[in-house]
Amino acid sequence: MEAKRFVSAEDNAATIYKQLLESQDPNSFSKDFLTWENKDLILSEFWESKDYTEVASWLEEHQEIINQLMLISKKDKCRFPIAGDISLFGSKPPANFEEVTDFWWSSDKRLAPMRHWSELLIISANNDVAEGRVDGGLEKYIANLQMAKHLYQQPTPMDLLVGIAIRMRVVNQINKYVVTGNVTEKHLSLFDKALQSIEYDWRYDLHQILDREKLMFKSFMCAMFYQKNSEDRIRLNRDPDSALRNLIHVTPHQYQRPSEYWDKKITKFSTIFWWFFVPSTPQKTAVIIDDIQKQYYSMADPEYDWQKEHDKFSLKSIRLNFLCLLEMMSRILENDWPRIHDLYLRASTWKRASRLIIVLRHYKKRTGHWPERLEEIKPLAPTEIFVDPINNSSFVYKLTEKDFVLYSKGKNSIDEDGKRDDSGAYIRIRPSLSSSSRDKNIEPDDILIWPPEKRKAQSVKESKKKIHNE
Repeated sequence: MEAKRFVSAEDNAATIYKQLLESQDPNSFSKDFLTWENKDLILSEFWESKDYTEVASWLEEHQEIINQLMLISKKDKCRFPIAGDISLFGSKPPANFEEVTDFWWSSDKRLAPMRHWSELLIISANNDVAEGRVDGGLEKYIANLQMAKHLYQQPTPMDLLVGIAIRMRVVNQINKYVVTGNVTEKHLSLFDKALQSIEYDWRYDLHQILDREKLMFKSFMCAMFYQKNSEDRIRLNRDPDSALRNLIHVTPHQYQRPSEYWDKKITKFSTIFWWFFVPSTPQKTAVIIDDIQKQYYSMADPEYDWQKEHDKFSLKSIRLNFLCLLEMMSRILENDWPRIHDLYLRASTWKRASRLIIVLRHYKKRTGHWPERLEEIKPLAPTEIFVDPINNSSFVYKLTEKDFVLYSKGKNSIDEDGKRDDSGAYIRIRPSLSSSSRDKNIEPDDILIWPPEKRKAQSVKESKKKIHNE
C-alpha cells in the first residue's frame, strides 16, 4: 500500500503539515474572544477588523501559519503514513501492540489541528473579502478546498469525514460570495476549477479505506497474540494480557500485580488457554481476517442495497472460538458504513449544486437576471451536474424576490419545500424498511443548498449593536 501511494518528500503536502504539527501551540485557538457565538459569526459572515479587533490581532499573530497553509495548498498530493510507525517517512510494520494502538489514534492527533487551521483560513478569508482584499480571500477559500482534498487522499474513515466537513463549510462561503458578492468571470472559473479537482469515487475510496482497516486489524490482532522469542522465531505471546492492559492504558500504579509466584502461574494459565484458542501462526490469523472482511467490499458495488438490515449482534450468536472474536471486532464499523455513505453522497450532491450556482451566476452576469428555470442554463454546463447523486433525480430550483432557492430532494426524492428533519441525529438514520411507515410517516429529508440555513447567531453589526445597547 505504501508503494502504491508513494510521493517524494518535496512533492508531499504531508511534509509541511508535519512541520506545522511539530511547532503548533495547542492553546492557540483557546481564546476568550473566540466564544462559540463569535466564532460562528466570523466563520459564516464577512467581517471587518474594526468590529473584532481582538480577532484581527489574533490573525496577525497566526500569519506565518496562514502562509504555510497557502504554501501547502500548492501541492496536489498528500500522503500520511498508513503503517505502524507514525514517523512521516520511516513507515514500517508495527513492532508491538502498543505501537499499533498508538497509530490507531494518530489521525486524531493531526485532524483536530487541521480542523482549526481550516477555520483559521476561513476566518481570515472572510475578513479579506469584507475589507476589499478579494483575491487574497478567495485564494484562502480555495486553499481550504485543497486541505479537504488532501484529507480525501488518506485511507481512513475519519479523514474522509473531516475532509467532507471542511469542504462543506468553505463551499457555503464560496456560494455566499458567488451569489451576493461582486464576483468576476475569472473568480467563477477559478471556483469551478477548484471544485472539479475534488473527485468522488466511492468504489476506489472505500477499497482504500477497507484495505487499510484490514491491515490495521491484522496488525492489532497479531501484535497482541504473537511475539518473537530469543531466537527470532515467531511464537504465541507468553503474556497477551499485557497487550490488553496497554490497549486501555493501564499504568503500573493502577494495575496491582499479584505476587511473583502467582503472577507466573496466571500468565502460564492464560498462555495455555490462548494456545487452544488462537491459530498457531499470524499467517493463519491473517487468512481468517481476509475471509471475514470480504463481505464489506461488496459495499463498493453501485447496486449495493444500503437499506437492507444486517444481522444484529446478540448473546446467542457468541461462540467460544477465535473466529467469533474476530467477527465481533470486525463489526465495529458495520452500523456506521450506511451513514458514512450517506454523508459521502451528500458531499457529492453539494459539489454539483455549488457548480450549478456558479453557472447560475454566469447566466445572471450575461443577462442581468436569474433564470426562471434550470433548463435555461443547461446549454452552459455539463449534463451530469444537473443530476443529484443522492437520488439520481433533478435539483429543485425556485426564484424568490431576492434571488433563488436551490435544494436536493434527499433520499426519498420527494419535494418537501427544502425542509429537513435532523432532530434525531446529525447523521440521518436510514428510513424504515416498512413500506407503510415509509408512506405514512416519512420524515422530510431535503438538503437546502441556497440560501444558507438560518443560524441562531445574528449578523456582526446586529450583534455589536445589541451588546452596545445593553
